[in-house]
Amino acid sequence: MSEIMNTTVTIGQAVGVLELILSVLICFFGYKMMKQLMAFCGFLLGFAVGYYVLYTYGGGLPAYVPFLAGVILGVVLAVLAMKLYKLGVFLYAGFLAASVVYNLSYPPGPVWHYLSLAMTLAAFILAGWLAVKFARTVLVLITGIGGAWQAVDALYGLWPALGGFGLSLLVFRLVLAALGLTYQFITGK
Repeated sequence: MSEIMNTTVTIGQAVGVLELILSVLICFFGYKMMKQLMAFCGFLLGFAVGYYVLYTYGGGLPAYVPFLAGVILGVVLAVLAMKLYKLGVFLYAGFLAASVVYNLSYPPGPVWHYLSLAMTLAAFILAGWLAVKFARTVLVLITGIGGAWQAVDALYGLWPALGGFGLSLLVFRLVLAALGLTYQFITGK
């Protein structure tokens, strides 16, 4: 049993390191990596929807069917996101903004749960719409701020002792976001 626990912790740490690296890359190079990120987010969204729908409403389907449906829908949305630039921009910006709003701390209780889901959906739609309307500026802002936010969350996941610093985490997020935004606006086309 302890081997399973150790393996789980090791995998969790590896995922945390990958999340940290990807988040920092998004913070500083998000606009330049746009096509790849759009495809990735399209795949994640397609997979989540395909898997959830068949897992929840599929009745007695074998376990691999929702997974396979998620992969197929994910690939379709990834290709569409790359081919249809505006759809990709909408999905990418919406996904990143929604992930930031979803990871905010909310008080416990069912009302806050549903309110947080509504705010996450609203962030997805609003950020996606704004990103399509004002593509470069909004995408740089979303990738700089979203990447910094996720990077600090990933760092906190790897090093929980950071939680004792409270306000310092917000300052660290803001400084990292400012650095990422500055770099992207200076080097962007």
